Amino acid sequence: MWLFFMVSCENKHFKYYETDLETLMEILNNFVSEGYQLKYAFLIDHQGGRTDLPVDVFDGAPIAERMHDLEMQYQLVLRF
Repeated sequence: MWLFFMVSCENKHFKYYETDLETLMEILNNFVSEGYQLKYAFLIDHQGGRTDLPVDVFDGAPIAERMHDLEMQYQLVLRF
């Protein structure tokens, strides 16, 4: 899937292609941790669907562990 985003410091637009969602989320967090402010971010999936991302949730902290915890909670809910 494609990640498109813009940072405010230089008003630069970026795009990245990656099959792993966690990697794309880490890219955004890396920019935030470097002091950039996200203006917008969205994903385009293989079918062309767009998902806008809430830029205020990216705080610069690593996200992989939080995403893994969320996945585990989701799996627990599916069991019931």
